[in-house]
Amino acid sequence: MRKVYVLLFIGLALGLASCHKDPATLSLTLQPKWGSDNLQLNNTTYSSPGGYMKFSSFGMYLSHIKLVKSDNSEVEVDSMALIWYTGSAIKIDLKAVDGSYKGIKFGIGLDSVQNSISPALVDDNSAYKPDVLYWPMGLNHLFIQMEGHSGSTTSLGNSFFYHIGTDVMYRTTEVDKAFTIANGSATNLVLDADVSKVFSGTNAVNVLTQPGTHSTDSVGIAVKVADNFTQIFTLQ
Repeated sequence: MRKVYVLLFIGLALGLASCHKDPATLSLTLQPKWGSDNLQLNNTTYSSPGGYMKFSSFGMYLSHIKLVKSDNSEVEVDSMALIWYTGSAIKIDLKAVDGSYKGIKFGIGLDSVQNSISPALVDDNSAYKPDVLYWPMGLNHLFIQMEGHSGSTTSLGNSFFYHIGTDVMYRTTEVDKAFTIANGSATNLVLDADVSKVFSGTNAVNVLTQPGTHSTDSVGIAVKVADNFTQIFTLQ
């Protein structure tokens, strides 16, 4: 009988150990790119079909980040995330939900409810802080922000600015890549954002002839930028 008790104890211990595995973790690392290279601020000049460019700032919001299953059902794992690029990839910790997925879906910018909230009304741990993309002069939050210098030559004597906001500029996109989240695993998804695609292709923004928009003044340019952003993301 003693052997039976020992075996039962061992079995119970192993069962309890298996029930106390570390939970799964999930993160998303966003890396702005120019083509295959990481986007550089202030010190690298890029060539686009419309002219030469050097970026001084880049920021955006992601919202309603969802995991997409093979049957197209969705699991939201974060409501919003501020992307303020200073030269290093931005890591976002997400809620991990066990399962197999075919990709992720998210909003580019903020929905109308999120967009209406002032950073002054939330605490310092909120995704609205720091309020680097808040512009209360009509746009509320900037969904996308890109600024820098441009030119027909590398002398870059002009400036460009793309401040994309207002509820009508909100876009969603889905990026496909199969992955699995399992109990005890750590999953990090790497999301590349190739901004060169905004300035190339059939819907390209010409940095010299379309150098800027505050969304409400040059609506056509803002629509181009917002639409093109739905095509720039790749899951690695």
